[in-house]
Amino acid sequence: MTEPNQNAHPDGPPAAGEDPGPGSTYGSRFDRRRFLALAAGAAAVGGAGYAALQRGNTLDALGPLPTNPTSTAPATTTSSTVPPPASTTEPPPTTTLPAPADSILVVVQMGGGNDGLNTLVPEAGFYRDARPTLAIPEADRVALAGYSDARLHPAMAPLASYWADGQMAFVHGLGLPGQSRSHFQAMDHWWAGHPDPPVGTGWLGRWLDAAIADDNPFAGLGLAFGSPALQGRRRLTTSVLAPQQMLLSRVGPVAAERVAQAYREIGGAEPTGRGFRAAYRATMAPAIEATDAFEILAPDLTDFNGQRRRTVSEALEAAAGVIELDLGTRVVVVGAGGFDTHANQANMQAELLTDVAEGIDLFLQRMAEVGRAEQVMVMTTSEFGRRIPQNASAGSDHGDGGTQWIVAPGLASTWGTGRMVGEVRPNPADRENVLVDIDTRSLYA
Repeated sequence: MTEPNQNAHPDGPPAAGEDPGPGSTYGSRFDRRRFLALAAGAAAVGGAGYAALQRGNTLDALGPLPTNPTSTAPATTTSSTVPPPASTTEPPPTTTLPAPADSILVVVQMGGGNDGLNTLVPEAGFYRDARPTLAIPEADRVALAGYSDARLHPAMAPLASYWADGQMAFVHGLGLPGQSRSHFQAMDHWWAGHPDPPVGTGWLGRWLDAAIADDNPFAGLGLAFGSPALQGRRRLTTSVLAPQQMLLSRVGPVAAERVAQAYREIGGAEPTGRGFRAAYRATMAPAIEATDAFEILAPDLTDFNGQRRRTVSEALEAAAGVIELDLGTRVVVVGAGGFDTHANQANMQAELLTDVAEGIDLFLQRMAEVGRAEQVMVMTTSEFGRRIPQNASAGSDHGDGGTQWIVAPGLASTWGTGRMVGEVRPNPADRENVLVDIDTRSLYA
């Protein structure tokens, strides 16, 4: 795939047979006139600046940046990754791994610690006894074809057919050795895929470093927030806070193009040296490239009328659009918070799981419509599970073992039916917590 170009053809697409000139975007990723406005340019500056500062307390702490940047911090970002500080003790990858051709992993991060017990409800006495009012009523639970040991939360109903078709798996008792029940520490560890103190990179970022040889700025994409799981050593990754807000203000086509051209020229300077200026130059041109992609998608994105818990649905809709653009995306991370349900869990989790389940279902339907369903796998993550007993506030508190799921049409040819991995059972040493007996890194692998 070609590198992101830094200068657009000044007068629109070149005529047939015309040399578009050095750095032209035409014949590159976007076969269209670039639409950029003054506000977009300012947002790109902010995104690049944040990317430069995210991983260090001082500008120089970043160390030297690559002279040929391989990813991007796009306009309207809140979290874009840059190579970690030079002081990190983690050695860079020394080999390049083979990447499964055209496969795409979509990770749904349920921030806060989703309650797996009320997501996939066990038909067990310990569950009913520990949750006299929080347990999902038996009449509301959704059956799984051919499986009688657990049933789904009613909000998960859109995914039941994937289980019946052998396209879904659940993994129980997930956790890391000695994992923390602190949100911040637990998230650091599962983003890094490492139980020790943060190592400066994320598990997906390391995979991208080792498996993706080209410098495609869209290989790793974070939607709804920037995920440290995408942090690598060799490349930057694109993170967009709100895909629905990429509708750019217009100052007229001529003025908009002049502003965009100015930023391309700034970004076109060789990104040598250290600190903020080098990081800015390294990210500016790819940031404009990312803005163009979402400019194309924006008119087709659904307006959810401000529903506050439609984050996953919105992000997965945008992810589907990016995949359809054939930009070479290999990993997408979407995220939503709110799963820390210490109080009023019944209503909160129902709303959150509705967003997740409907979002995944609509995403996979769209992938099937365009013939891409066999390429994608959707996997959920959350930093920890919840304790077995309900608390005094009609909620549940931080616990240990969690339950996650995988949905992928390609699983049917492998398993034939839905699959359960592991089991939900109390820890013999602590009966109020679900036993962790599967290492989270096994799911990642």
